[in-house]
Amino acid sequence: MQVEIATEAVPDLTLVQTCTKNPNHARFFKFNGFRMENIPEQWRRPEILEYIKNIGIRVVRLTVKPPDREARYGSGAVYKGLGFYFVLTNDHVVENQTDVVNCTVDFFYDSEDQSQVVTSKGVQLVACSGLHDKSVFTIDTVPPKIMHITKSDDIAPWVKVFATLEDKSISESYGMLLKKWNEWYVWATVEESQRKPVVKCEIEFQAVKTERVYSTDIDNTDKMVIIKLQESTLPQVIKESSLLNTTAPWPRGNRDFIPVVIAHPHGGPKMISVGKLLAVEITDPVKPSFVYHTAETCPGSSGGLLITLGGDTLPYNGCANTIGMHREGDSQEEFRGIPIENKNLNLSMFQF
Repeated sequence: MQVEIATEAVPDLTLVQTCTKNPNHARFFKFNGFRMENIPEQWRRPEILEYIKNIGIRVVRLTVKPPDREARYGSGAVYKGLGFYFVLTNDHVVENQTDVVNCTVDFFYDSEDQSQVVTSKGVQLVACSGLHDKSVFTIDTVPPKIMHITKSDDIAPWVKVFATLEDKSISESYGMLLKKWNEWYVWATVEESQRKPVVKCEIEFQAVKTERVYSTDIDNTDKMVIIKLQESTLPQVIKESSLLNTTAPWPRGNRDFIPVVIAHPHGGPKMISVGKLLAVEITDPVKPSFVYHTAETCPGSSGGLLITLGGDTLPYNGCANTIGMHREGDSQEEFRGIPIENKNLNLSMFQF
């Protein structure tokens, strides 16, 4: 499969002439036109439509124009943590600090009429991982509507990491707490100028700054460091944080969820697509968990949001997450012997 970044942006999907994956784009729903009847019948409830819309407001178009490469377009989602507003996207969309400062972030690009679009700029790379294909960076301005939507984010799983390096110097950075297979980890980036093996870490939780935990169980193999934590050392409020459990308006624990993707295909207006779940592939705890599905995507959809409508990841990795991130796609007739009606074979990832 191919990562789904676009090299040009179109204001209307009907203008795209060269898309071999979705030639007529007929199964995409415009974000601002998404209605109850577009939701699969068993989940047609007002609170679910509201949930999809509120999650979708976070999705932004990213335009990256570094001086030494051609322009590329992708998607991302806005969150708040440690007092900062930041964008989460793929590492292959925004790879480094040069990409960040040359990245334009478009909020509310929801239709061909761009009069409501609010533009921001990338400021600082916070964390990036080639292994997890994730990148986090701060932005300079955030519209008030986004501030309201993200006001509950700034609790957990954001942490501050004090890393003792091999030469005994200390590096301070920010990281994300994640839970997988009932084990707890932090992923954080050490500044490139200080990228020496990390031997010990001290973790400060945003939600409980008076309590810190320590770890020497550290993986240094990626652009980020992966720090394993003992559950017995974690503050109770962290283990019970709502951000590490589902807050979606459907019951927990259903493994047969419906994939819903919200993104900016072909660098154009925000779209929603609904598909079928093909498989969930769980690997070891320090690698991503993959979702194979048929919800339509195109170049430009990388970094968009995946919603696990009607279910969550609890049966797969022990944590009831309902939000993932899109990564790759291709046009295929079948997947492991299963016919694909719309020829869309797509790969998204669980975020935490």
